[in-house]
Amino acid sequence: MIEVPLLFAEVDGELLPADTDSLMELSDWTLCEASAHLEEADLSFQRADEVMEIDLDGEKLVYTRMTVTQPRLIGMGAVDEDSLAATLIQWLERACRAPDLPQEHLRGWLSAAVAHLRTRRGVSMDTLVDWQDALSAKLRQRIAEQREAARRQVRQAALFDEGAAPAVVKDATIRFDASTYRDAPLTYLNRLRFQKHLLGSDAVPTFGGDETGEEFACAQALDALEEVEVWVRNIPRHRDSFSLPLLKGNFYPDFVGKLRDGRLFVLEYKGADRATNEDMRNKTQIGECWAGASDHVFATIEKMKHGRSMADQMRAAIGSGSG
Repeated sequence: MIEVPLLFAEVDGELLPADTDSLMELSDWTLCEASAHLEEADLSFQRADEVMEIDLDGEKLVYTRMTVTQPRLIGMGAVDEDSLAATLIQWLERACRAPDLPQEHLRGWLSAAVAHLRTRRGVSMDTLVDWQDALSAKLRQRIAEQREAARRQVRQAALFDEGAAPAVVKDATIRFDASTYRDAPLTYLNRLRFQKHLLGSDAVPTFGGDETGEEFACAQALDALEEVEVWVRNIPRHRDSFSLPLLKGNFYPDFVGKLRDGRLFVLEYKGADRATNEDMRNKTQIGECWAGASDHVFATIEKMKHGRSMADQMRAAIGSGSG
């Protein structure tokens, strides 16, 4: 049996699961603190040609009257600009609402956004109404960006900054035993057999490749390591698997092992195509955070690193407590 403790964080004297949603429950972030100003780089109206550009997630989209026909707000006749603005804000409020945005905060923020476009950007209400859908898309994007920035800041403070208090809890664990993964597809092995796999040599969950693949070679190196007592292939997104929280979603390390000295040894195999990408850096960061909080070992293993084989990288990690 292998029992792996889950990661928690102590925030203001309260112990919380380390996933970002849980940490945000103690956050005082509100939309009121976020800028509502859309500048020329965010939203470009070219009224002479009746063209509007909107930059969404780095991709500039251009709308014209030939490609977009925009209905006016329901029930609007000839009304003054302030009344039209109030009606547009109500419509934007319905389009942008979200569970974590109190109505009064959202309404105030949208009012500030529309006021800025009218007074500082000089955009008429007729133009704003004509492009209401594109405007709401940009505003939703701005809200999402502000929310993600707050989530990133809360997670950083709870887990990684000076004064952060990541922790593990004795009774909060993932247990691997003989009944684990009974419903999971298995790897069909030809010549090779593992000696230390927890579920047996012929009950290894499917790898991301065959017996000639790098991930399989990493498992072989782990199985042959003298310091290892037992290990298991950790299946991504399975209900019985061990995971660590990322900013979005969870990270499922490739292998979970137990060493002869009683420590746990959690490994992620890092293919050459992922050796330097941000996703792998984030996984390594949270893995090392868990290792520091639990006094166990986490390592990211490559086919060859600084002239060291996979087995040598594992030995180095075990010797230093991290890798």
